[in-house]
Formats: sequence, structure tokens, C-alpha cells
Amino acid sequence: MNRKNVYIIKFIILLLNIIYAVSMMEEAHLPYFIIVILLILFNMQLRMMYFKEKIYVFSILLDLVLIYTLFNNFKGITYIFIYSTLIEGISYSKKYANGIITLTFIMLIYLIKDFSIEVILINLLIYSLCVLQTFSINKLKDETRELEYLYDDVRRYSYEVEKTKKQLEQYSHRVRHLTQLEERNRISEEIHDTIGHRLTALLIQLQAGVSIIDLDEKKSKELLKSSVENLRETIDILRYTVKDMKNIKLENIVDSIKDLTKKFTLDTGINIDFISKGEIINLNGEIKLTLYKNIQECITNAVKHGGAKNINIELIFKEKKVCLKISDDGSGCTSFQKGMGIINMEERLKGIGGELKIYNFNGFIVESIIPL
Repeated sequence: MNRKNVYIIKFIILLLNIIYAVSMMEEAHLPYFIIVILLILFNMQLRMMYFKEKIYVFSILLDLVLIYTLFNNFKGITYIFIYSTLIEGISYSKKYANGIITLTFIMLIYLIKDFSIEVILINLLIYSLCVLQTFSINKLKDETRELEYLYDDVRRYSYEVEKTKKQLEQYSHRVRHLTQLEERNRISEEIHDTIGHRLTALLIQLQAGVSIIDLDEKKSKELLKSSVENLRETIDILRYTVKDMKNIKLENIVDSIKDLTKKFTLDTGINIDFISKGEIINLNGEIKLTLYKNIQECITNAVKHGGAKNINIELIFKEKKVCLKISDDGSGCTSFQKGMGIINMEERLKGIGGELKIYNFNGFIVESIIPL
């Protein structure tokens, strides 16, 4: 029970006692009556404001002594101060609540023992209701306080989650920005180093062919044919680079791979078998893009460099990782050097914590392993 309610109860009891004193008491006894009343109120006030728990119990005992003195001298309803002491004691001293209940009950029975049975029963009922109601209010207060603590915890955790979410969003934007910069730099270097170099060499070759057309027609034709072949390769590289720059939107990685292999088969006539194993997981955009680009690179290399006619693609979803396995029946080679395509595949996988494995046996087997 809060202090406001205790003050109201005290005020009601005080008002009843004043009415009783004015109507029933001799005028000569009023000063003594008022002094004892003031002592009771003063003791209660000090108890609520300053007293610690041990002194609090002593103050309750002093209250009972003052109430006994008041009743012993003036009788009537002066004993009802015991109810405010009971309620206050239970409300603010849980440790000694049972002792306070016992003392006040004994005191009440002693004070009203000579009253009629009806008055005794009414007081016992009032006493029981005060105890039950105060305990119920205390329990409700404890539950409310616990809910407030839980609410504060939830609110604090919510703020922390929101703060962490904002930090993750900031980190995500930074990573995305750095990834874009890295990709642009890579494409710029590829255009500069590969296409620029090829175009320069092609220009020199064409100039040489034109300059000897009248002196050595056969040699000039050979240079021009070589120039056409170099130009075709340069166009292929440029087309691949431009495709690489597009923002590929991949909603469902399995469907996207099926569309890619189907189109590649229609364009080249190369047979591609694709199979997905395990429960399909909703991958994030970086992983899907890496898988998609690695498939593009592998099937292009298998046909261009290995002369493959059949390609097998397996996308395997596991509990903690996803594996992409691409094998072909191309010619393979005893040794090979990593070109720009393989290096790009490794860098893409490295950026998301994955790794690339290559096996050369009756064609090539390329595995992309990405942890989830």
C-alpha cells in the first residue's frame, strides 16, 4: 500500500477519534488526549520518514504502547489506531510482518475483550480484511515492480539491438561501397591491361599488314587474318567485361542457374546437366552473385580452353556451407597458369570467406566452397 493511502487511513481514524473526543469526553481531559494523539502521529511520521528497519520495529512497539495508553485512559473507539499501525507495518516491513500481525492481534483482543460479541466479531472481520487486503496490495506492488524491471530490461535490450542494427547497416554500406570500388578497379584494370593491350597490338598488326600489301601479299593476308582473330577475342573479352559490370538480379539462385545453363546450351550447343542437392537455403545477395559469376567463368573456360562438350554442375546445400562443383569432359592439361578469370573467382570467394579448389583429371573439376 502506498503512503498516500496510509495517510488517508490515518486521517480518517484521527477524524473519528476527534469526533469521539468532542462528543463524549470531558473538557478537562481533552489536552491530555490531544498530546497522546499527537505523539502517535509524530511517531508514525518519523517512522515513515527516517527510521531504519530495526528502529522501525521499536517504533511499532512504541505505537502499541501509546495506543494502549490512549485506550486505557479514554476508552471508546481510540483503539482503532491499531489498524493504521497494522496496515503500515505490513506494508513497509515485510521481514517483521508476521511479528507485527501477531502483536497487533494480541493487542486488539486485549483491548476489546470486554466489548459485546457483535463488536468483537466486527473488529475481527475488519482486522482480517485489513491483513488480506494489505498482503494483496503488496503482492500486486511486487508484481508491478517486477514487470517494470522487465520492461526496463526489454527497453534497454531494444535500444541495444537498434543500435547494433544501425551499426551493422553502416558496416554493410561500407562493405558494399568498398566491394563496388574494388570491382570497378578490377574492371578498369582488366580493360586497361587486357583490352587496351590487345587493341594496341592489333593496331600495330593492321598497320604492318597494310604497309606490306604491295610487297608481300601472302604475308599481308596472314597478318590480316591474325588481326581478325585477335579482334574477335578482344570483342569476347569486352562483352564479358560489360556483362560483368551489369547489376545481375538473382531472386532464386537455382532458377537463375537453370536459366543461365539453358541459354548457354542454346547459344553454343554444349550439353549442361545441372542438379541441386539438399534443402535449398535463402542465400544472401553476395553469395548468389559469386556462385552465378563462377558458373559463368567455368563453363566459358571449359568450352573455350578445354573444348568440352558436356558439363556437369552440382549445387550442394549443407548445414553450414554451400558447395558448387563444376566438372567437364574437356581436354584438360598437365599444368596450367591462373588467368584473370580464375583469379577473379578466387577473389570473389575470398571476399565472402570461401575457397576455390581445382582438380585436373580427364577435364577440369572446379569447386567453390562457401561457409554459411
